[in-house]
Amino acid sequence: MKAAIWVQHLLGTGHTVRASALARAMNDEGIDTTLILGATPPDTLDLSGIRTVTLAPVFTIEQDFKNLGGPDGGYSSLADERRQAILEAVDGADAFITEGFPFGRKPFAAELREPLAKVRAGGGITISSVRDILVRKDVPRRAFMAKVARETMDHIIVHGDETLTGPRDTFHMDPAEIPPVHYTGYIHNVVVSGSAEPHGKIVVTAGGGGFGSGLFEAALGAAALWPEGPPWHLLIPKPLADSIAGWQRMAPANVTVEPNRRDFQSFLGGASLCISQAGYNTFLDAIAAGPPMVLIPFADGDETEQSDRAALYSQFQGISVIDPEILTPEKLLAASKAALAGPRPNIKIRADGAARAARHIKTLAGG
Repeated sequence: MKAAIWVQHLLGTGHTVRASALARAMNDEGIDTTLILGATPPDTLDLSGIRTVTLAPVFTIEQDFKNLGGPDGGYSSLADERRQAILEAVDGADAFITEGFPFGRKPFAAELREPLAKVRAGGGITISSVRDILVRKDVPRRAFMAKVARETMDHIIVHGDETLTGPRDTFHMDPAEIPPVHYTGYIHNVVVSGSAEPHGKIVVTAGGGGFGSGLFEAALGAAALWPEGPPWHLLIPKPLADSIAGWQRMAPANVTVEPNRRDFQSFLGGASLCISQAGYNTFLDAIAAGPPMVLIPFADGDETEQSDRAALYSQFQGISVIDPEILTPEKLLAASKAALAGPRPNIKIRADGAARAARHIKTLAGG
């Protein structure tokens, strides 16, 4: 059995991390899988053993996804080249999975519609792979996404826990409007690296995206207000690497500022507190590691996904939320002290979604 997965991250790198975990699980299930990468993967992501096709990379220039660029210009100049590469990658595929599309990544329809039609014409199936919670859209855009899904997809798999987020929470629409939906559980890409020895630090992370400056600056201010408290450790994603030297100069003596590290999961396991946005992968890393959490969801532009996820999980002990619109060093310090004095999270979620999705895809494709 052959399959291909198309993935395109634009802000954070979580889409690619999740798709790579699915590709690895599909290979383990005996499905010959190709991962089609629409953007440069993060340095911390291990893709060894996964066949990849790297398209001309596309990225968002602004935070609203409306202005897309590539190495030598805008996305429109790359669409035909990328479409041809995808057509070659899906040749003979029994299943073609698109990460997010058509419930996101609308500009990439130009490169995806023909490969999707080719796979179906060849007797294969098409699957939309989406996370637990999607960005809320207005009624016309929801109707458009549902129409494209009916036209291009045979199935939808959701990498979330249906006992916590049902179809209406995920899609914000009647599931009868879209192809059959299958929940797999969360995909947690576990990386075994180092040990979770307690170090007691307050770890601050923005995942792999490039829009965490406000979070890091608030953390520097909070740490300066509490010199007698636990040490703080800020992990900076690659898109913000140019700011590291300046933040290191600003940092008080109780703060370490360094780039994201490969042993992040085990390092977080030794933390006394995790302060982060509310992205899918970082949130799962924090749940698995176990420290209390203060979430400051990314909510710029029309982004609602992280705010919805933070609101959903703040009902559990050990997880608190600060509205990014009112984030200050003082508010972050008060929330951090309260979290350190409170209980650890007691939430249990289904996190074997990669293996379950791989088995499900194999069944859907007739394997």
